Amino acid sequence: MKILLINQGNTDNIGDQLIDRLMTDLLQEGNLIDHMTYSGKRFHKSVSSQQGKKGRSGKKNQLKRSFLFLPLMVRRCLKRIQENINHNRYDIAIIGGGELIKSKHPFFAYLISWIYYFLHTSTKVCIFGISCDRNFSLPERIVLKKFLEKVQFINCRDVQTRDYLLNSIRVNASFSPDVVNLYHRLYPLDIHKEDTAFFSVYNYDKLPCKTEYGSREKYYQEIWSKWLSKVEQEQGLKVYFGATNTEDADETNRFCIWAHRSERIDYSKDLQVDNVVRKIASARAVVTGRMHAMILARQFGTTVFPFAFKDKIKDYVQTWIAGDGYSDADIYQMIQKEIRQVQDL
Repeated sequence: MKILLINQGNTDNIGDQLIDRLMTDLLQEGNLIDHMTYSGKRFHKSVSSQQGKKGRSGKKNQLKRSFLFLPLMVRRCLKRIQENINHNRYDIAIIGGGELIKSKHPFFAYLISWIYYFLHTSTKVCIFGISCDRNFSLPERIVLKKFLEKVQFINCRDVQTRDYLLNSIRVNASFSPDVVNLYHRLYPLDIHKEDTAFFSVYNYDKLPCKTEYGSREKYYQEIWSKWLSKVEQEQGLKVYFGATNTEDADETNRFCIWAHRSERIDYSKDLQVDNVVRKIASARAVVTGRMHAMILARQFGTTVFPFAFKDKIKDYVQTWIAGDGYSDADIYQMIQKEIRQVQDL
């Protein structure tokens, strides 16, 4: 069977790279796996060794995120898909995983474009391991329902997304935990615990509501300074400044300068997947606002100090840190059951 895997695994985000790696390994037995990006391009994997690039100008970016520009964005994305898919045929196209359904975001157009493209082929479409935000306007919900109803199978990585799709969008979906929860099972590591804390400052510019945290200089960095004092003075741990993408690496380096610390993240070394996993696994604590860093920490018995600033992180904290979560055996069985359903489409 020929499967097209569509996700963000080509980016510098280590969580997305892990999703793509695990999804590929879970699906590859007896199948031919091909990869394309969510934006409709072919994979060219590389991890940036330089400081993260600044985004587009605010005004232009806001225009592109407007729902009024959805038809234009879909046409452009469809053109890109058609050019890069190059008439290849697939039995199944799997979109996922990750937070791939977002309001007022290019991801919305990407999702619509992929579903629309495969409606005109014999390829079956499934969405796997996704989450979404919950800020959709009524017109967005109407469009989402119209297209998600065309999908053969929808799997969510948290029950909150599944319930939102059912109750607000009115489409059925199933649930299994994020595939990155299987990392230690599929790639077991022999780890020696060290008295360290993996410390990663979440990128200020990506905060959904900056006013809650004040300005970067006056208040936001002071929040992280308190976290730093907690792990160094109260926990007695040596801090390792790290990140799971270049944006957080930029922010963490800015924080180090602000806090008069000599440490800096080395973009060419410290953002490699295996290096990050080992640093998190060997640490006794992780301070982060990134869900996949928390998922990795849980698997290796590392204490998590979460920066819970958005629904996705709050949901994870509620289920996995404050709650009981699921056993490793249950996680494996749940994900394998969902994978089999996809392969049986």
